[in-house]
Amino acid sequence: MFITDSTGGHILGIVASRTPNTSSYAGELYWLSFKSSGSFLGATLITPTESGRGNIEPSVISDGRDWSVSLTYWYVAFRNVDASTGVGDSAVTSYSSNWGHGWNPPRKIRSFDDYDLSINYNYESDSIYVLLTNSLTPSNPNLRLMRIYLGNLGTGTSWTQFNPANSPDPETLPQLAVNREVNEMAITYTREESGLKRIYYNYYTPGGTYWSNSAPVFVQPEAQNVSTLDCNIGQWAYRLCFRVIGGNDTIVYMNSGNISTGFVGRTQVSNHMPTGTVAPVVAGYTVPSNGGAVVYAGFGATPIYYDNSSIATNITSNGEIAPASFKLSQNYPNPFNPTTNIKFDIINKGNVKLVVFDATGREVTTLVNDNLDPGSYEVNFDASKLSSGVYFYKLTSGEFSDLKKMVLVK
Repeated sequence: MFITDSTGGHILGIVASRTPNTSSYAGELYWLSFKSSGSFLGATLITPTESGRGNIEPSVISDGRDWSVSLTYWYVAFRNVDASTGVGDSAVTSYSSNWGHGWNPPRKIRSFDDYDLSINYNYESDSIYVLLTNSLTPSNPNLRLMRIYLGNLGTGTSWTQFNPANSPDPETLPQLAVNREVNEMAITYTREESGLKRIYYNYYTPGGTYWSNSAPVFVQPEAQNVSTLDCNIGQWAYRLCFRVIGGNDTIVYMNSGNISTGFVGRTQVSNHMPTGTVAPVVAGYTVPSNGGAVVYAGFGATPIYYDNSSIATNITSNGEIAPASFKLSQNYPNPFNPTTNIKFDIINKGNVKLVVFDATGREVTTLVNDNLDPGSYEVNFDASKLSSGVYFYKLTSGEFSDLKKMVLVK
């Protein structure tokens, strides 16, 4: 599912695989589209299904916004599998140049039973990227990122392969997101280390080294699985949600306004609720203000749940009583390694900004940049990717401004 703009407003594009029943792999691949008003535009069969085969597990993207409406394309990646066993021999792509009314013949990406496909578009290289789990060694699956220039997509030739995780451990369930404002790419995935599954991330910035920044999204080890990553066009922020596995599951939300400093704002969306195996879904939005939302399923015949929060999800509001004056407290603990908490009081509603600087005065990260109501707040700062040393944090709200020092010791 993806949303892009057109002459008639925003269009929601969905690619769905329809099977005879829940245990079948004989999927037929359909394109469905809706207007922003919710009205249904129609459905199209993307490609005829061969006898004994099935097309399943699609991922869809558009290059809309980067191109004019008449030049906007839609792209889909999916698995072509044996209809009775679900075993595949290829990951496949197709594209439409007329808003889903017709689709080009599918082309193989490569001839393996690859799965967990995630497709996206990068304007800088004018390329389609497909992130997938490589099945070459079933007992130790690893990620592969496949890239093709759009000029070669019609022939399906000249795919370039990257190893974006590059670890000896099993890697599965990848997600790919692109920040189209700066043509930056980020991935998340599940990595299993000595039997413990954790969510890792990696990223590439234009001009940088390809995929050399792999790290866990959360420093403390815990059993995690099934992540979803999003970077809303025009918003810059990456948003992440994943499951923490326990007796019952916990859905966790984090975000990143600067992917080079990692994810912050760990927030428990649900606490100890069985969620089954369905991945939670996260998305950013810009209207009426910047924010993020999470949708997740309960276990069995239970409802679909929804929760939303502002971009500054690393903020905790402490009570409803408005303080008497502005205040920026000393962080605690201090010195710290690698996390610390910062409290502050706001007496007027308005934009609040909390920024961290290094000893040279260079801005390291922005912890808060949002409209807040009067109240007392607390922010958790994770400096796991920073070096030991002296840092400063500055709070600005209207005419109020204060600066304090903190020490990171590793």
